[in-house]
This record gives sequence, C-alpha cells and structure tokens, in this order.
Amino acid sequence: MDPLAIAITVIAIYVMVLLLLNMKGLLKRYHFSFFGPFLMWRTKKGRGFLKWLATRERMWRFYGNLALAITILFSVLIMGLLIFEGFLVINVPVADAPTPDMIIGIPGINPIIPIGYGIFGLAIAIICHEFAHGVLTNVGGVKVKSMGLLLFIFPIGAFVEPDEKHLKVIHSKKRQRMYAVGPATNIIVAFLCAIIFSWGFMANVEPVKDGVVVRSVTEDYPAHTAGLRPWMLITEVHGTNVSADKIVTVQDFSDIMERTVPGENITIVYYFKGETHMLQNVTLADKYDYYSKLYPDAKGELKDIIEGFKGKGFLGVSTFSLREDVVDSLAIPFRDDRTPLEMLQSGVIYISQPISRMSPMPSEITDLLKVRGPLGGEGAGGDAFWLLANVFYWTFWLNLMVGATNALPGVPLDGGYIFRDRLNDLFKKRGMEKERREKLTSRIVLFFSFLILFLILWLVIGPYVGAAILG
Repeated sequence: MDPLAIAITVIAIYVMVLLLLNMKGLLKRYHFSFFGPFLMWRTKKGRGFLKWLATRERMWRFYGNLALAITILFSVLIMGLLIFEGFLVINVPVADAPTPDMIIGIPGINPIIPIGYGIFGLAIAIICHEFAHGVLTNVGGVKVKSMGLLLFIFPIGAFVEPDEKHLKVIHSKKRQRMYAVGPATNIIVAFLCAIIFSWGFMANVEPVKDGVVVRSVTEDYPAHTAGLRPWMLITEVHGTNVSADKIVTVQDFSDIMERTVPGENITIVYYFKGETHMLQNVTLADKYDYYSKLYPDAKGELKDIIEGFKGKGFLGVSTFSLREDVVDSLAIPFRDDRTPLEMLQSGVIYISQPISRMSPMPSEITDLLKVRGPLGGEGAGGDAFWLLANVFYWTFWLNLMVGATNALPGVPLDGGYIFRDRLNDLFKKRGMEKERREKLTSRIVLFFSFLILFLILWLVIGPYVGAAILG
C-alpha cells in the first residue's frame, strides 16, 4: 500500500475517533480541547513551580534583557538572509529547488529531518521555548492561566497560556522580554549543543587516512570507466607528470590534476571499506573538450576559464576533503587563522549538514573516521559515539531553526510581537496619537508578516519563475 495512502487512512481514523470522543464529552472531562485534527491538553499543575522559579526576579530580568538583544539581532539577520536568498533563488536550477515539505520543520514530513533525532530535538526545543516563556510571564507579573501540550497523533508542541487581558496592560518592556526569552533560549541551547558536538565529539575524530572523498563521478569518463565510485577515498595519484604528493585538501588534488595532460595514463590509489586498492593505466580525457561541450555558448569570464583548460587532463570526479570539509569544519568551524569569509563558509557548511545529507553521517563516511576516547573502541567510531553526536547535532539544529524562525518580525511569531511593541513605542515617543499609531503599527507589522510568508514560499516557486524568465 502506498505510504501516502496509509498516512491519510491513519489521520482519517484518528480524526473520527477524536470526533466520537468529543461527542461523548470525554475530551472535555480530561481537559482536552479539539481543534480540527489537533488536540490541546491544558493543566494548571506546574504553575506553582514556575512561580517559585520566578522569585529570582533580578536574575531573570537580566536574562530577559539579554534574550531581547539576541532575538532582535537574529530577527535582523534572518530577515536579511531571507531577502538575500530571495534574489539568489531565481538562479537555482529547477531540479535543485526545495520542495514544499522541506520548508516544514516537522519530523516525518520534512525529508531531511530523521524521525528519531528530529522528535527528540524538537521536543527539547519546544520545552525550552515554552518553559522560558512561562518563567518570564511570572516575572512580568502576568498570571499563567494554564500550561499544556499540542498534539497531532503525538505531541508536536507545548504552550503557556497567560492572562491576555493582563498581558495587554503591562509595560511593553516586560512584554517584550516575555516574548524574547522563547527564541533566545532556543538559540542559546543551540550554541551549547554545538559546542558539545564540536569539542566533545568531532574534536576526537580523525581520518583513517588522509585524502579526498569522491562525491560524484561523471559517466563515460575515465573515473567511471576505471571503477571509481562515490565514497571512495583517493589517497595517492601517480603518473608521468605527477608524483604521489600528499593529498589532504581538494586543492591538493586539484593541483595534482592541473599537472596532467590529455591521454596520460595515471595510477590512482584509493581506500574503500577498510581496504586499499590501486587502479592502474587510467587514461585521462581532455578537460577543455569536456567543458566546451558542456557550455557551448559560454561567454565572458566563463569562456576565459574554459580556454584555460586547454592541455589539461580530465578524470571526471568531484571530491571533498575528509579532513578539511568534514573533521575540521565540524570540530573547529571558526578557527582564528581563517578569514571572515572562510568562517562564514565554515558556518554554512556546519549548518547545512542535513541539506547535504551528511547528518546523520552515512556509514560510508563514519567508516573513514576513527574515534579517540572511551566511546571510540577499536578502529572506526563506535555506534554509541555517533548516536550521541547526532543527538547533540540535531538538538542544536532544531533549536536554532525554532529560535531563528520565531525571531522573525511577523505575527504570530514572537519576533513579530516584539516588533509591534517597539514600533508602537517609537511612534509614541514621537508624539503620535494612540489611534493613529496603533493603526500604522498594525499595517507595518501586517506588511512584514505577509512579506515573510512570501519570501518563504518564494524559496519554492522562485526557481520555476527564474527558469521561465531566464529560459
């Protein structure tokens, strides 16, 4: 049976059961509210604990101010990133365009989020987010009416329900701190998990052998014909014009290939599944011939680059560095010997591991890495090590996504309510009358809310529009 049909059947049965229970009054008896396919479970238990935690008012006010600064910073950064991506996305090939399910951050729906790690990481993110809201709600002197869970077959969210009437009349700075602590706590938890993942786990990993890993192979060209396949680790290259220079980075491998010529026979040494192999008499193709056919209408700078390929050998592989692009990028992404641009690139690599299908790391990669310390065991890294490493990485990733998304300046996100209050305060300081400033504030916040929605949807439809316009 088709998985989609199974999912629809399960959801239909689930909704029918809820409707029946709701008609019998059983949901209300156990403090459940029914909203379509969603359930909200409310309880007054736990309010006393939140109130007790809030007695350290001075500490929490400091934390609230710090959270407000963090949330505003991320609000600006993520909004700027969305706008920047909006310009770039029209040049993305349709084949590489994100699908609608990829912009929904729910495990089981989003194909890049593994269900197990995803549910755990999302649960931690939701608990931290709502717990922080609950404490600062009490610090702000607002009554917490109830706490609870949002469920759709399984728990997908948590909430703290404040007294809305009281919330509207308190000082805006208190209200802003209450909104800010949710996303800021997620961001802080994300960075703590990133530190543990990088220093506690990836800093204890090193390659079994130095070299470059084959990412992809061009069909009907020398590498493919000789038998090279993805995940093989190239450690040495021998030939008439090249020697077995040490290969650590992609640049090392590129430098070696730059010294080869079309028709040259080379020997490639590679490591795969625990064994070293050798491919002899691999006859290189013509690099200029390949790229001139790939881009027959090349002009300007691209044409000059292709002209520079004349007389160069071509193997037909794309590679990445095991040490530089995997180990170092994840263990120390912001090394002090890197330029700001290199640090930015490392940050992008770090965050985009799920998108590039490198987290959870496939066994083909973990087999090429050895782990030091008690979790490593003999040879390649042990299962316990990679299980815990993935737990911390996905807790980092999902907390960062939840925090950054909620920081955006659009209602009903936390950042949107902060944006609304700050705009209102700004217009109030300029002497604008209440009715006018509230109307203007509402219009501006509404504009940003729709702009954010458009920019998110544009990530999906932009490549298709670009293809239609640019041909």
